[in-house]
Amino acid sequence: MGYYAQTGDVARFPWPALAVLLPAHLACAIATALSDEPSDRASAKRTAVVLLGPRAARLVLVILGLASAAAFALGAACFATNADPARIGLLLAVPVAAAVAQLGLWRSRPGSTAVKVHVFLGILVTLSLVAALGLVALLG
Repeated sequence: MGYYAQTGDVARFPWPALAVLLPAHLACAIATALSDEPSDRASAKRTAVVLLGPRAARLVLVILGLASAAAFALGAACFATNADPARIGLLLAVPVAAAVAQLGLWRSRPGSTAVKVHVFLGILVTLSLVAALGLVALLG
């Protein structure tokens, strides 16, 4: 929608980018619900975190983040004209490191500082992948 709102046309939309963006944004949405899990559960909300449980939801975040990073690596290798593996690796350093760091926090207690760090890292994965996509588009 944002692309269409800015360009008025989806004909030139980079559809392969959805393989990176969809899992990353789903992970980001789940991450922002992590800190609300106790109150969401108490009020019988059916969020992903409540349905899966907080630990499983945090593990899903890691899997989605790494899936997005893998999609980025494959897409950059297939579609970028200057698909330098070192450049791709450099662009993936932050999102992959953030996703792996989340693994150390997946057993965090609801309401703890560790959950807040987990949420931050989940958002960082998404934002760094979006930035990496932008850089690949700019650098060609």
